[in-house]
Amino acid sequence: MTFIDPSSISSVRELNEALILADDGIVCISSKANFQTLDSIEITAGLASADIIHCGLLFEGKSAFEHIQLITFNWNFLTPDHRLKNYSWKATSDFIIFEKKILNTVTGFDQSFESLNAALMDFSYRVMAGGGKVLYDPSFMKLPPHGNITIPKSDEVVFVKKHFPQRAFVLYKLLRFAFTMKKAVNRQTDPDIVKGKLVGEKKRDIDKFTAIIPTINRYDYLDKAIQSLLDAEFPPAEIIVVDQTPVANRIEGYYNPFLSHDHISVIYLDVAGQSISRNTGIDRAKYEWIYLFDDDSICWKDCLREHKYLIEHSMADCSTGLSLSPGQTIESIQSINRFYRSADVLDTGNCFIRKQVLLAVGKIDDAFNRGPGADDDLGKRLFLAGYSIILNPKAIRLHYKASVGGLRQHGAWWRNKSSLFGAYPPPTQLYSIEKYYPAKFRTVLIISLILKAKNRYSSASYFLFLILLPFKIFKSVQELRRLSFK
Repeated sequence: MTFIDPSSISSVRELNEALILADDGIVCISSKANFQTLDSIEITAGLASADIIHCGLLFEGKSAFEHIQLITFNWNFLTPDHRLKNYSWKATSDFIIFEKKILNTVTGFDQSFESLNAALMDFSYRVMAGGGKVLYDPSFMKLPPHGNITIPKSDEVVFVKKHFPQRAFVLYKLLRFAFTMKKAVNRQTDPDIVKGKLVGEKKRDIDKFTAIIPTINRYDYLDKAIQSLLDAEFPPAEIIVVDQTPVANRIEGYYNPFLSHDHISVIYLDVAGQSISRNTGIDRAKYEWIYLFDDDSICWKDCLREHKYLIEHSMADCSTGLSLSPGQTIESIQSINRFYRSADVLDTGNCFIRKQVLLAVGKIDDAFNRGPGADDDLGKRLFLAGYSIILNPKAIRLHYKASVGGLRQHGAWWRNKSSLFGAYPPPTQLYSIEKYYPAKFRTVLIISLILKAKNRYSSASYFLFLILLPFKIFKSVQELRRLSFK
């Protein structure tokens, strides 16, 4: 094991030089006082199931790079509870351990950063984005936490320039008045693939699960969705259909071909909503694991088997799969989504998750019954509570994105566009901003949503959008007040 005291390192370059000379094996960067309280067996055991372990949220990690929240709603840039183990990448030099071979995979620490902590966070972020397992574990800090702010604003600029598209970087500079960029920074277009410890040896067995399909006015698609589950290589032991279709539109006898199967049941609801329907199914589910599915989708034959494999070969709490539109093939999948990695999106139309985890975070928030964002809200709550969500590129469904039913039934279509006199931003988006982001960011976040809407309009339409914007915002705020906060 190589021990490095950060007080002896004055620059990122010096850290790289020290690690070039280090023996292969475990590297521990920590204060000498904390390192002396640790047991090498404890460190080795920890790294048996993780690629990086750190205590950064006890220190500068809890507030570092927070302004990145202004340009992305990605939950990986939120700050989980520092009292619990979680999957934050915000490591600091107060304590971090990893194997030297992982550092070699991502080509060392980036010397574009001035501060050591910024370089360590960038390193941890690249490992996470490349498919490695980054774990925050406060139990490795045996001494009372203390620390100074070391990361300058320029390092946050470097990070955004490196990891975000040019359009997002321009928005960041505009919102933070960061108009100067002194350093030449190489943009990272594709992650360095890390063959780490996110998925490995088999750890458990999944034999039965419940599939839940909420539906409303989609009888043209629903039968194919149910049949695709029955035809799957790993079919559900229970299928619950929660039908919210208005009584006048229900088709008598529609479910008769399926009700001969003892494990298929239909629940009718008179109150419609994506949250209440899924939550009803969750409450009724018999089994420990649940598959959340959509009524306008077809599950690929191996989709559920691939979810099973990932859950059995990792300690993930949730496997979230991919969706392809009709006509798309595997070749259509972006390179960033072709390997297992910690997820930054969650798809409640193709999601394999433990029931007790859903119950622990309050299931699907009722505020999103009739508006967009329920998937992202669930993902945020899982991440902040320390649960592991893994993107599963092998679990694929065909998604027709039906033009009727579902959220279309309630007039909800897009998150960055509205109808002529519709509310904007969507009330559920305002709800999410108030729920997860500090008050000092909220006005700027709304401005960023207004600027992002430009991408969904022609120049003339966007001009009209801006003229009507005061009315749209007023309407959104009025509807926000009717949403129930949990």
